[in-house]
Amino acid sequence: YVRAAQLAAGANLPRLSAGAFDRLSIPVPTLPEQQRIVDVLRQAEAVAKLRSDVDDLLARIKRQLFIEMFGDPNPKFNEQWPIVKLGSCVTVGTGGTPSREQADSYGGSLAWVKSTDLKDDLISFTEEYVSEAGITRSNAKTYPKQTVMLAMYGQGQTRGRTGKLLIEAACNQACAALLPSDKLLPDYLWVWLQLSYEWVRSLGRGGQQENLNLDIVRAIKIPKPPVALQQEFSRRLSALVETTNASRLGRQGMETLLDVLRVDAQ
Repeated sequence: YVRAAQLAAGANLPRLSAGAFDRLSIPVPTLPEQQRIVDVLRQAEAVAKLRSDVDDLLARIKRQLFIEMFGDPNPKFNEQWPIVKLGSCVTVGTGGTPSREQADSYGGSLAWVKSTDLKDDLISFTEEYVSEAGITRSNAKTYPKQTVMLAMYGQGQTRGRTGKLLIEAACNQACAALLPSDKLLPDYLWVWLQLSYEWVRSLGRGGQQENLNLDIVRAIKIPKPPVALQQEFSRRLSALVETTNASRLGRQGMETLLDVLRVDAQ
């Protein structure tokens, strides 16, 4: 059949004329085949919507689990546990950005977290990787698994977003790295920060773009429940994360199927 691109005229801005549309031909499946395609697409889209609803439900369950075990995350309204400053229980660091002028600083094997990588999710890979030389030449440091990352500044809604490392990684200076602690366990701290997103963001200071800094992060006040209770929360959260990951994989499979079906239907 004749493709639209073959009928387009014009060098700088190819376009189709009315006459070209008259000459355009498209394959037309039989009516039963068209109906089959429509039915399959509807079913796949319904399943994809269901997967999305499941993800939303799991997020609500995570919030409810936290509140049931620890109460209100806002320290102003939580009288169950002692209120401590984050820096008194957790070592807080940050990173740096290797020079872009030294090409061998990038493309190595070490994951490098930027604030745009922080989407309140587990981090098993990053958008960019750096080399050991890049680390040596900058203020970047390598942080261990289970480190909780907090975006101190960034465009739009980035400030206040989080991530938890499943891999060793460095970060840039826009991120605060909250190292694993035996006083505030990573899972408790990570979810608390997610539930306290708006409040943590409100602590930002600055001119046109308000930012957090290391002093502000260290001074954040947080309820400190017993470690045994934090451990139990981590156990339950792990089970919830497994369910979330299974749901996500299923949704990705549905999205791939939808893409294939859409191509076949063209």
